[in-house]
Formats: sequence, C-alpha cells, structure tokens
Amino acid sequence: MNKKSNQQFETTLREIQEAGIQADNAHIKRDMCAQFTDPNEWIREYVVNSYDAQATMCQVYIKGSDGEITVIVSDDGHGMDRQGIIDFCTLYRSRKQGAPGKTVGQFGIGKLSVAAIPGQKKFKVKTSNGMECWIAEAGNLLSEEPIQIYSISDVPPHGTLFEITFETKETADEVMLKLSKILRKYTSYLPFTTELHFPADPETGIHGVVEKIRQDWSADSEDYGRSYSIQLHGYQFDVVLGVGIAANEIYQNKVLVSDRYNLLSHDISNKMKLPHLRIRINSSGFELPFGRHCLRNEYILAPISRKIREDIIPHYFNFLLDIFTSQPGKYARLENELEDIAAALVFQIPDHNKQWCNIPLFRIYPDKRVSLVRLEKLVTAAGKIYLEESENTGVDYSFFDAPILLQNQPKGGIAFLQEYFKKELINLSLNDVVIEAPATSGLKLSKEEIDFQQNLGLADDILRLNKGKSSFEQYDRMGESDGFGLFGGQGKISDYGTPEQKDAAKAFNNLTWKVNYLVSRDGKTPCLTHRFIINQNTVILNLHHPDVKELVNLTATAPKLAGHWAVAMCLTEDNRILSFLSAESREDLLLIDAMIKANTSSDSASILKVKEFKKMRKSIRDLLKDSGFDFGLN
Repeated sequence: MNKKSNQQFETTLREIQEAGIQADNAHIKRDMCAQFTDPNEWIREYVVNSYDAQATMCQVYIKGSDGEITVIVSDDGHGMDRQGIIDFCTLYRSRKQGAPGKTVGQFGIGKLSVAAIPGQKKFKVKTSNGMECWIAEAGNLLSEEPIQIYSISDVPPHGTLFEITFETKETADEVMLKLSKILRKYTSYLPFTTELHFPADPETGIHGVVEKIRQDWSADSEDYGRSYSIQLHGYQFDVVLGVGIAANEIYQNKVLVSDRYNLLSHDISNKMKLPHLRIRINSSGFELPFGRHCLRNEYILAPISRKIREDIIPHYFNFLLDIFTSQPGKYARLENELEDIAAALVFQIPDHNKQWCNIPLFRIYPDKRVSLVRLEKLVTAAGKIYLEESENTGVDYSFFDAPILLQNQPKGGIAFLQEYFKKELINLSLNDVVIEAPATSGLKLSKEEIDFQQNLGLADDILRLNKGKSSFEQYDRMGESDGFGLFGGQGKISDYGTPEQKDAAKAFNNLTWKVNYLVSRDGKTPCLTHRFIINQNTVILNLHHPDVKELVNLTATAPKLAGHWAVAMCLTEDNRILSFLSAESREDLLLIDAMIKANTSSDSASILKVKEFKKMRKSIRDLLKDSGFDFGLN
C-alpha cells in the first residue's frame, strides 16, 4: 500500500470510529421484504396479527379503481396504547399480548410485509384499546420518510384498522381473489372468522360477495379423517390424517408454516410418497426464522417422521381398511384410493407384518389377484416366477409350473417386483430368454440322463477341502517319479489347499448341478443355443443341446468322465461360476478333478497311468478349444 492510500485508509477508520457503525435501514427493510415470496402474503401477516390481538373476527374490504386500490383490514382485538403503536412502527419490536405460546411468529417483522407490495404508496393504522385511540400514517414504507403518530379524542370501541394503498393495473376483484387464495391456504384453521367483502358491481350496484374463511382443525374436516397426538421435547404435536389431495403441512398455532417438508421420511434418505394421503401437524413447538416457509428447529422433524411412519401410518391404514370392509358398497369411492395407498406402502415398506402386504394387489395368470405375502409363498414353492411378454402373442401359460405376473400391475409394480424377486424372476419379454421346460410339458428324464446328472460336480475330496478333511496322499505319488508334479514338479496334490482354492471348494458346495430340457420363452420350443444356464446357485445343463447329448451317451461307458467333461465345459465357458478364480487355478481345479475321478473309477476308458498324466493338461486344453471354450488356457 502506498503512502497516499495508507492516509486515505487511516482517515476512513477515524471517521468510522467517530460516527460508529451505522445500519443501512433502507437496505435492511428491502431484505426483510424479500422473505415474502408472494407480495400478497402481507394479508396473512395482518390477519394473524388480528388473531394474536385476541380478535373474534377480522374483516377485509377493498375500494378504489383507476390504477389505485386501498385494502382495509379491521378487527375487534384489544387494540394498542401509545407505547404499543410506537412498538408496532419500530422494527424488531413485537408486543404480543395473546396467551403465551399461542401467538404466531416472534420477530415482529410481519408488519413490514406490506412494503413488499409493488407500488405501495400509503399506509395508515387506527387503533383503540377502548380508553385511547392512536393513528399512525406514512407514505411508502421503504422510504426514509418519518411515520406520523397522533391521538384522537373521539375514542371508538377497541380494535384496529389498517389501510394499505398501492398502485396496480389489476381490478379490485382480481386483487381480492389473490388475497382470498392466500388466506385460505395459510389461515383457514385459525379459530376465528375472516370475512372478505368483495366490492359492489359499479354498473348494477349489487353488493359484493362476502366470503367467510374458517375451518375446524379437527379430523372431521377431512375425508376419512383421524386425529393423533405426539408428545416430544415438552410439546404436543397434533396430527390429522385424511384422504384427498396428498399434502404434508406444518402449522404453528394453526397457521401454515410450510408444506415443503416430507413428514413421512425426514429421518431417512429414501423419501417416501403416499398418494391421496393428507398429513397436517400443528404445534407451538415449531420455531420460525425470519421466513415463513421453513423451520428453525428442523431437527425436531426426524423423530416426528419416525413416529408417523412407524406407528401412525399402520394404525391409519388399518382404520381405512376397516371402514371399507365394513360397508364396501357405501365406501366404494375409497377402494381405488385404498389400493393406491396400499401399493405405495408395499413398494416402500414391504414388511409382511403390516396389513398392506396382505392386500391382493398383484395380478397373476389367469387374471387373479394376490397379496405380496401370498405371492412370495407361491414363488418360494416354485423356486421361480415368470413375467409375461409385454406384447402378449397368445402364449399358452396354462402349463407353466410357476406364477406368471401379468403386465397389468399397480403403477410402479413391475419395477418393484423385478427388484423384489430379482433372483427368481424370469422375464419372458427378453428376446434371448431361456427357461426350463415346465413340469407339465411331458418331457421326462431317461435313466441315462438321471445317471449323467448324478455324476455332475467335482470330486468329493475337492468338495471337502474347505472342511479340512481331504486326503490326497494316495495321488501324490503320481508324477513324482518323473518330476512332473501338479504344479510343474514344485508341489504335490496334497498341497492343494490355498485360501483361493478352499474358497472354490466352498463355492462348489453351494452349487447345485442338474439337467433338464431348456426351451424358449413360449415354454415349448426346444432351445439349441445354450448348453446350460445358471439360475441362482443352480447350473442346469440343456438336454436338447447336441454337446450335452454326447456327454449323456458317454455316461453309458464312462459316467465319471462324462460328469467331469460337463463341469469342465461349464467352468470354462462361463466365468460367473467361481468368478474369483484365476485362469490358472481354474485349470488346476479341473486337472485335479480329472485325475481323482480317473483313478477312483472302474471305467476302463478313464483309468490313467502315471505316465499318461503329462498328456492330460494338453488334452483338456485341446478338447476345450475344439469345442469353442477358449478362456485363456494355453
């Protein structure tokens, strides 16, 4: 910093020191007005002030035309004395005279809300406490013009009257309609009446309509309403549920604070939505910041949400269900709404202990409806579930041996069921879907096919590796005399037992091997493209495929060898089986299986001599390559 700049800085500091730090009142007032997202919200603040003043009624009139309108708000509240009117005209002062905990807000800035009205040009308040009467007048409230306060000797009954004048291109009716909309949204449940007097028709002289705003907070004001209470942090939170347009509304002393919070899931990351469900909650325990659309103590919503979701919602759902089942004809309109709510709850809380999981929501062939509980029992019994083609081409599902989901499900139902039955579901809409022939197809296993199935899988000694019970000593002598060994002459078969290899043995123990006839999605057409499929933890070899047929034929003379080649085929073609194994370990596993089966078998075709062991590795590679199973085995 140069010398001149330094001198200017010091001069500025001295001026601040002498004058002190001054607030920019105009800027502060503009910022305060910015909290009101809709300029018409000022009417809410002034009606609430009437309620806080213990008025029994608030009346709103409107007059004027030709671009200038005056709105008059009057009440029969306790009014203000001299100090009260001074405090009212002073920012950050609020002399709430209502019962403690029963007034709305706390900062006393709602009175400035009229300054947010575009074109606001005059402001007047006349107030009487029955013993003295005061008037305050001002122009534009955002200006720095002083507010004139004076008393009058002719004292009227207690009450307060405001006159707010502003320039606008709207008609008086249009302005009043907007004010009515605001009041109905925010102040309907205040326990006093607000009257809106629409202007008379200037052409006919007919008096304007008088609209009264007052609604009972109780559950009776809702369709199928029900009231609940939550005690928390020394406050009572009154909860009302009903059926209609879905809403989540928070009230402080029955004035709407916000409808932007999710009262079902504020404490969890997955946001819940329930159609048709109206939730409103009221308490003096909600604290407001300067704005009216959020809470200062949001943390209090977490335990409230948990209570609503876990206790109140199940109780309310059972209440609706009891109403409908008691007189379904009388409450027919409730049926669709109840189904929608039940479906949403099933999708988001699929708890079998909850009543909504016993509602028959899901459609299965032939157009039968079942609950989630019933559907899961059917799937467990069958081990699978089908989803019909999206474009049904007349497929005959009558002989399928598992539930078939129809495409016509509750909104979001298909996505939920696909995720819920992820392992069991077979989507018949997929072009390359392959399934087992249904039990009713008439395809039965022959004796040779059953024998082939019984020889599938790894040798017992390998499967017992993870239990520490394998004994390979009898095979260790193989290859020792010529220095071959299983691992290039460096190890023995009994050394087989690394953590990776033991994991492979454990994984194989969890696998089921079987044979069946695989068909396409119509349940009938033989599949010739897949040698096998994997369904959860089951490997199913396809008896329609020529390669598998050859292995079945080999079973007659060398059953153990046929079983070995079948496992080798699957293990080298699909890396999902023991996906954690390296290519080398996968090959070693197959070699050990081949050697054990060959030397414990009476099959003349499979007995191996020690001198033939060297040829085995190459023969496996060559056979797999010739069959098209080349997975990095060199």
